[in-house]
Parts: sequence; structure tokens; C-alpha cells
Amino acid sequence: MGLALEEVGRQAGREQAGDRGRIEGITTENLTAGNLFRAAFDFMADSYAECARRLSAAPSWDRLAISGGLVQAFPALRRRIAARFGLPMREVAEQEETLMGLLALARGGGNPRAADRAG
Repeated sequence: MGLALEEVGRQAGREQAGDRGRIEGITTENLTAGNLFRAAFDFMADSYAECARRLSAAPSWDRLAISGGLVQAFPALRRRIAARFGLPMREVAEQEETLMGLLALARGGGNPRAADRAG
């Protein structure tokens, strides 16, 4: 069994998501930096997929746009995200693409470029 990271559930509303977690399956043979990062990337990809499922149980999207420092810095994380979703992905070169997308959604549109032009 490999390493696995897991968030520990909230208890009686006193803990926030992400306050507690655990690492399972540790042995003297598998506790390496590489295995720890792989477990963290698996957990992150699973978390992204779960959040997407919560947003839409029957998603209408047919591709992913990923942005941010971690996904741009670690190809292994991008591969895991792609595997969880099974959709084509594109990397976003702009650092503020996520904020532009949120701005577009807040303004009621779906095109970040349109929100940018609307100023």
C-alpha cells in the first residue's frame, strides 16, 4: 500500500475544513519525498474533482482551464487532474486568469475577456 493523505472530517462544527488530516500507509520502504508529493498531488486532484462535483453533479463543461503556481510548476499534478476529470485541458499563461474568470462570473457573463473590456 502506498502513502495516502486524507482530510479528517469535522467534529461537532468546531473544526474548519483543512484543519486536520492524516497520512496513511507509511512504511520505512515508502516514506520518500517523491511518494509524499505523489500522495499530496493525488489528494489535491481528488479535492478538485470533488469540488467540481459539488458545483455540478452533471457538469456541462467539456474542457478544463488550469491556472496557478502549483499546477504550472508541477506536471505530475496536472497529469493527475487530467486523469480525474478525463477532459482536455489547457494551461493558462496569465497569472490572474482565475480572478478574471471570477470577475466575469460575478458580472453575469462567462467570458473573462469581456469582463476585462467592460472595465
